[in-house]
Amino acid sequence: MRPRLGAAWRNAVYALNDGQQEGDDSTPAQVENRCLAEDYSIFFTLKAVFNLNTEGGQGATLIQAGLTYKQGCRYGEYVSDLYFSFMFNHYVAGYVKKSGDAPHAAKLGLAIDIGWDSGTPSSDLVLWRGGLNVKAVCKIGVAAVAIVTQFKILPDADVPRGFLIAAGINLKTWPALVERQREVDAAVAHAETVEDKLHAGTGTMIKQLKNLNLAELKDSVAVMLAMQTAAVEKQGSAYCEPTELALHAALRVDFCLTCD
Repeated sequence: MRPRLGAAWRNAVYALNDGQQEGDDSTPAQVENRCLAEDYSIFFTLKAVFNLNTEGGQGATLIQAGLTYKQGCRYGEYVSDLYFSFMFNHYVAGYVKKSGDAPHAAKLGLAIDIGWDSGTPSSDLVLWRGGLNVKAVCKIGVAAVAIVTQFKILPDADVPRGFLIAAGINLKTWPALVERQREVDAAVAHAETVEDKLHAGTGTMIKQLKNLNLAELKDSVAVMLAMQTAAVEKQGSAYCEPTELALHAALRVDFCLTCD
């Protein structure tokens, strides 16, 4: 199934870029001509975020899952693939503004990552990496914007070669999706230990992600953006409140859905 899905995905990408299908002899040459520069990759991730506050609200543990679209150049050839991504982040040290939430309070959110990497994109079916993330966050209304770069430790140590910008929103402030937050609250409330809370919250988040109605989500996003725009216009400026500058231990695993 994976080879068929991969071929279909590349055909769709080629059709969008060149108006031709993969079977056309002229397509590979046209695609290669797009990648005469150094290798790089750009990726976009739509993800659900399960946030579990640590004791006292200082820092947090984040469990994230979603879909990643990655495109770029690998050895002079244009590549494009779709991944299922799973990410784990744990606060280590630094400044985090206290949220006022109760210890171990659980929050569910949605976020979009836009990232760039100067390295050569991997062709492996399963990609994983661990390291230390340097993260800066500011809050605008109900949304939060973060800039992240990583010192890679596993599987091979390396200096930062890219960055990502993430924009997210807490679902407790999103009326259309507040019921999803209540489901997470109910699941976590029945758990006794921190580990049980993580398992319960993550399981509920993945189930919700599986059943997510993208058409409904699109409409809800449009409504929230309109509300935020009106609020900013009323205030006269978009004030960005710094809420975090911290170091996080991070692990990410990407499962390729379209690789051969």
